[in-house]
Amino acid sequence: MLNVRIASPDEYERITAFYRETAYRPPIHPTDVLVIAEDADGICGALRLCMEEGVIVLRGMRVAADRQRQGIGTRLLEGAGGAISDQECYCIPHRRLRAFYSQAGFAEVPLGECPSFLRDRWRQYTEEYALDVILMRRPPVPASARPAPAGPI
Repeated sequence: MLNVRIASPDEYERITAFYRETAYRPPIHPTDVLVIAEDADGICGALRLCMEEGVIVLRGMRVAADRQRQGIGTRLLEGAGGAISDQECYCIPHRRLRAFYSQAGFAEVPLGECPSFLRDRWRQYTEEYALDVILMRRPPVPASARPAPAGPI
């Protein structure tokens, strides 16, 4: 059975190891909120919610390669939605994942409607790293309007 939850700080080393295994390198900061998916075999998915310049940014969404397309990413986004609460949140996913993030309430936004540090990051990703990424924003969602979490996978 899959358990999706917010990780405690004493688990950050284990999550860092999972991120290394999935080719994600940015460091975890003590202020990050980490949502993990794990089962009897260990961590199979994770994402970070980072407070950057007064804005929540969803970063580091990773699911183990052998566990993809099993609903784990969707469950992680549901777990993140509870942690985000009624605040807006931004992310910079690959363009091919637009529909996936849209299911969690994110919508693509024009560059001019994003905080400048995210525009700069988007430019770096697209120009320096040649990634096909988009800027997306999830508006604040009151608790009364959030869907109930899905059951176990």
